[in-house]
Amino acid sequence: MRARLALVLSTVLLAGCGSSGSGAGGAESGSDAPSASTTVTPTGTSTGTPSGVPAPPSSATSSTPVSLVDRCGDIAAGTRRVALTVAGQRLSAAERGTGSTVAVLLHQTNGDGLCGWTTGAKLFADKGIRTLSIDLCGYGESTCTLSPAQQVRGAVDWARSHGATRVGVVGASMGGSIALGTARTSGTDVTVDLSGPTNRSDVPDAKTAARGLRTPLLVAASKDDTDTDAATLQAATATASGPHRFVATPSGHGWDLVTSYRAGADHPTPLLATIVSWLGGNYAGG
Repeated sequence: MRARLALVLSTVLLAGCGSSGSGAGGAESGSDAPSASTTVTPTGTSTGTPSGVPAPPSSATSSTPVSLVDRCGDIAAGTRRVALTVAGQRLSAAERGTGSTVAVLLHQTNGDGLCGWTTGAKLFADKGIRTLSIDLCGYGESTCTLSPAQQVRGAVDWARSHGATRVGVVGASMGGSIALGTARTSGTDVTVDLSGPTNRSDVPDAKTAARGLRTPLLVAASKDDTDTDAATLQAATATASGPHRFVATPSGHGWDLVTSYRAGADHPTPLLATIVSWLGGNYAGG
């Protein structure tokens, strides 16, 4: 009896060993087990990428800035990226047009940074004004921590070092507040504030910034604009020592004051013509 039980047990054990296929741990021919070409990272985690197949692109590739047309639309065709470094930090910028008179364009809080100025930049370029639009820190592609004064001065200095004989700073809404608030230190030849709110924590308020300002100052706002205080801007403009002018517009805010869309196309407003005159040094024109 014992001999018969030993024979049965031996047969069961042999059958179990044979179910593993050929070789220790080997897969049977025709199975779906992973092949030996699967790679392993240094940490021992399988990438699952068969040999001969390129690995996915690194995150550095995906962070490469897209073209300005892809970012801002077809209207940006003809705009050139600019490598602008200020105090060791990168400031995203774009240049359009040619000529020795340059307008540094400061954007408002909407419109994806400098993209909001794309239409205005084209209209200025059509009038012979070269433009330098920047992404202020924290907007668009600029992740810098520079102060407004550093950013504007850096842009003005870049323009002068790249052929500009006259440089004006033109700001829309938030950009207008920054243009006026930094006018004493930016090195600009003329400051243009379009609907800038009268108070910001990072620059002097409109009254303080304009009082006694010697460089030419052009300010525009609509009386019906609830995002700024046109009366305060007008009163502040009147305290400047140099050439100054306040333009009361019928409507609009920020960069909308210089563009008009009609008959399927963008057109410059009379205010844009005034700005062009001031940028060129003709403060009675426009």
